[in-house]
Amino acid sequence: MKKFLHTFALVAMMLPLASGSLWAQEDVTIGSLAGATDDAYLPVNTLYNYSYSQQIYTADEIGMVGTIDSITLWMLGTQDLYNVPITIYMVEVDKETFESNTDWVTVSEGDIVYTDTLTVFHGNYPEAYTIVLDTPFVYSGTGNLLIAVNNTTGIWKSGLRAMVFGNSSGAAKAIYARRDGVGVYDPYNPTFEANETTGKRNVITLSFTPAPCDPVTDVTVSNITGTSATVAWTAPEGQTTWEIEYGTPGHTAGAGTIVTADSNPYDLTDLEPSTEYGVYVRAVCARNLYSDWSAEASINTLGIHDAMGSTVSVSPNPASSNVTISGIEDEASVMVVDMNGRTVFTANANESLTIDLAGFAQGAYFIRICGEQTMAIRKLLVK
Repeated sequence: MKKFLHTFALVAMMLPLASGSLWAQEDVTIGSLAGATDDAYLPVNTLYNYSYSQQIYTADEIGMVGTIDSITLWMLGTQDLYNVPITIYMVEVDKETFESNTDWVTVSEGDIVYTDTLTVFHGNYPEAYTIVLDTPFVYSGTGNLLIAVNNTTGIWKSGLRAMVFGNSSGAAKAIYARRDGVGVYDPYNPTFEANETTGKRNVITLSFTPAPCDPVTDVTVSNITGTSATVAWTAPEGQTTWEIEYGTPGHTAGAGTIVTADSNPYDLTDLEPSTEYGVYVRAVCARNLYSDWSAEASINTLGIHDAMGSTVSVSPNPASSNVTISGIEDEASVMVVDMNGRTVFTANANESLTIDLAGFAQGAYFIRICGEQTMAIRKLLVK
């Protein structure tokens, strides 16, 4: 006995489907019953002996990675009972729309996820019908999901309808065909012409067992300045997007400032000078699938004067004949002051400056460098 469930839609219309279960499933609903209309063509058309449809749900709409265990559709019928033999196929595709009435996607026997009878009862309101897949579908999240439904009944019965969203003149994300004669449609050789492409699609819930989303480890911080720092981490294979959160040290993850990173390492900018931060990193495995946050790392930004002069070096030091100042990031004034506060040397410099120490008495001096991008004080010993 195949698993086929349905619940009264009055409840389904008032409450969202559960976001989890004993099997840690996540439900993704595409479309909404609010504003939806009923349609006789998708996913099956029982007004004809045979029907075949394909619908595309995009990766952005799904926003999940993992195994699809079941699908839920909302249907209603004006007659007592409908028993519709169907075969459901699932495949990931690059295409987003159907360009013509012959633009079918060719599926194979290996794409079958369900084969059995769809049973729909009479009802004045749409009811939720959940189809538990014979072969759960592993969805990578990189492609769009195509769902094809082949109605192989061989007889017709009026009144069966399903809830759809969108409008017929929108981007053609669905295509369908129906007929009385000839026989069952061949999805493995779809040379037949569709009756229509449409922007309407079934309101659908995909029940997932999410793929593992492993946390990052070994978060480190380097290249700290007054307003920036480089954050790096060890990420499991295949991860390409992360979130970095920073805030007051020891803050609860989720309460700080979050930026999205598409590279590892990543440069955090717009930090405040002379400030301590706590930093967390987590992986974004899909739009609705995140890893746990990493352990906290720390950033201590430099003070404004330290930061602006962090690249300045004085060499050699101690010195006897001359000394070179390097790492000046723009044009700056250079002043050498002795321990009594007297200025003994001044000059302008850009990038670097070499000072002849002839005439300098032995002892300690302070070198002051001041510019728009560089501000530093260095101690010099003359021997």
